[in-house]
Amino acid sequence: KVNLMAVFFVATAGSLGPVDLPAGTMRLRRTEWPHGGHLVFQPDLDGVVRREQPVLDDSATPSLALAAAKQIDGAAAESLWSEGWQDAGDATTPYWIRFRAGHPFPEFAASDLLRDPSPLKDKIAIAGRSLAEQKTPVGQLTTRELLAQTLAGYRSDERVDASALGSIMAWSAALALLGLLAFRPFQTRKATIAFVAASACGFVVWAAASFTLGALWLPIVGPVALLLVTGSTAALRE
Repeated sequence: KVNLMAVFFVATAGSLGPVDLPAGTMRLRRTEWPHGGHLVFQPDLDGVVRREQPVLDDSATPSLALAAAKQIDGAAAESLWSEGWQDAGDATTPYWIRFRAGHPFPEFAASDLLRDPSPLKDKIAIAGRSLAEQKTPVGQLTTRELLAQTLAGYRSDERVDASALGSIMAWSAALALLGLLAFRPFQTRKATIAFVAASACGFVVWAAASFTLGALWLPIVGPVALLLVTGSTAALRE
């Protein structure tokens, strides 16, 4: 039976819940849940949640998603974590969430499940009231939806690649566009401004598609800023 008064729980072989919840800038270290993990999602500077901390810096508390993955998959999840989710044994390395666009996980009302619980058979259930929403690369998600996305990523060993490859690609593209602008300048100021603006918009679309479809993080703020400043300066000189 689903306890609707609980904040969250993950139903596997046993029930797991958030033993550590955010409360403003402080963390509520203990809840009524005896087993589980933390449910702390820290957004980036732009307010968007892109990653989570598998293990809290100052404790051995795993995230609720990681704890559930380990309980469900056992040694397999532990092996994947030790091989791919840590860097040189650093358990505090952030996990970049591999988001799935659209509505990849079905949702059911408690009243419907009370009448027909068959959709829960052999499934992982994440239940609870989640009025607050988090900004993510795929739009606004409730905390339970964010938990489902993270758990699915851990279980399938999918994560966003935040290595230097993304930086190399973004800066290379910006330098190539500036090279094109330098060696084959446009005849009018309007054409130059249009080229720079279209290039900047293209970077945004490219980064979004790369993140959601290709699981690759492109840090485009620096390259786009260079492109805008250099391109605008060139346009003013014409």
